[in-house]
Amino acid sequence: MGSFSKRLKELRKENRISQKKLAVVLNVSPATISRYEQETISPTEENIVKTAMYFNVSADYLLGLSACPKVHSDVLKDYEKIKEKAEKFEEVLRVIGKS
Repeated sequence: MGSFSKRLKELRKENRISQKKLAVVLNVSPATISRYEQETISPTEENIVKTAMYFNVSADYLLGLSACPKVHSDVLKDYEKIKEKAEKFEEVLRVIGKS
């Protein structure tokens, strides 16, 4: 569970969230958050999901199964934006080519 503990601590620090505040969000004690980060206990499935939702990352990212922290819907939104820009660029190239 090393990836979870490492990523939890990184996310918590990046977002300037104390162990106490995260404990309230997850409905656990601050000592539990500390133990997660020290790898002395493993989180429940429910707390993995809650943590992922709170930090807006995928559970796969938290567990070290993905290097991409974005949730799938964010990735799809990014893809749609890029696709839209590419289509506009292709249209501009067609217009320029006809001139």
